[in-house]
Amino acid sequence: MAIRQKSSFSADNLIHTILHLSASPYGADISLEKVFKDTEEVPFRSSLSKARDRISSGFFEDQLKGVTNFLEENRPTYGNLGIYAIDGHQLTLPLTKDLYEKGYSGRKLENDMESHTLKAYVGHCCNVISQTTVSVTFNSTLNEHRDRSVLLASVPESSLVIYDRLYLSQDLVSDHIRCKKVYFLARCRTNSSKEIADFFKSGKEKQTTQTLGTTLTLVRIKHPLSQDESVMATNLPQSWLETNHIANLYQMRWESETFQKDFIITAHGKIWHSRSENGILQEFFSKLWLLNATRALMHLCGEKLKDINDRGYLKSNFRLCFHTLISGLKKWMESPTNLMIRLIRAIKRTREKRRKNSRSYKRELKSPGSKYAYNNTVPTVNRPPPKR
Repeated sequence: MAIRQKSSFSADNLIHTILHLSASPYGADISLEKVFKDTEEVPFRSSLSKARDRISSGFFEDQLKGVTNFLEENRPTYGNLGIYAIDGHQLTLPLTKDLYEKGYSGRKLENDMESHTLKAYVGHCCNVISQTTVSVTFNSTLNEHRDRSVLLASVPESSLVIYDRLYLSQDLVSDHIRCKKVYFLARCRTNSSKEIADFFKSGKEKQTTQTLGTTLTLVRIKHPLSQDESVMATNLPQSWLETNHIANLYQMRWESETFQKDFIITAHGKIWHSRSENGILQEFFSKLWLLNATRALMHLCGEKLKDINDRGYLKSNFRLCFHTLISGLKKWMESPTNLMIRLIRAIKRTREKRRKNSRSYKRELKSPGSKYAYNNTVPTVNRPPPKR
């Protein structure tokens, strides 16, 4: 049986432990046992907590940027354009005094109320061909257009950025006009502008119009199975504006949703093992680092994108590949070659053929709102700080 002791961490052991902790739903004891399983002495959790205070979250952010820059130097393209998607989501944080004093608060609700738990707002720019992170923001306040402007600055020339319907606005169009050769494709709301509202009612398939301060092409598309209609706005050249082509391009945006799902479910993005902002950011960037390292290798070992209009494609089992990386973290720190060989074998062994739009369901709320008043809200004004 391993003996517990108060011991100092080497740099490698500390990084290894934080990576294990970030990707695990279990506590620090399990991660320490995995890292120190070949020794007789396992440090206390208190030793880990003190050691974590000495390392900045910026270290893990730099490792994430290293993976990102490696792929973006020779980024994959389609039709000579890199294809990206920008989206955002919320993360629930522990209710601690440190986070409260750093400006984190609950999600704003009606009647000057907010949720009891604290929230962080993440903006994410994803390369949808390689399915990896290009840049990310982590803020204490909700402002998707602010985050989008920051993320757009990281997108290189000769690119297409795809947005969901909440983003289309005069500011978005103006930012893209200032960015040379950075096109956009966005799903429209019916009230985005008068011209877009008229197009929704017209029944036309395609129309070029002056709206939101520039010339845009509006394209109506239908889902092949559900027959739901959507209107897309874009400033792409005419050679890209065939209806099925636009539909398939927009469908690629779903890779950003898949990435968020993997962050929450596979990397346990709702579970934190720290009560400080630095500790949470350590785990946030560690999760992204591990997810992107796995996806980068899957992309390099996989089929290259040939034609987005093809319904068939190949994909490996991401969860199995991710856990292959996690189980071999110590080997990765000592000698990455052997782990890379093992991970490549898992990628190739689990690759299978899949088809786009092979199933479709009507969109529905899985957790409808309760008819009863919620008791987990607090007043936004004069909210008392949490106790330590």
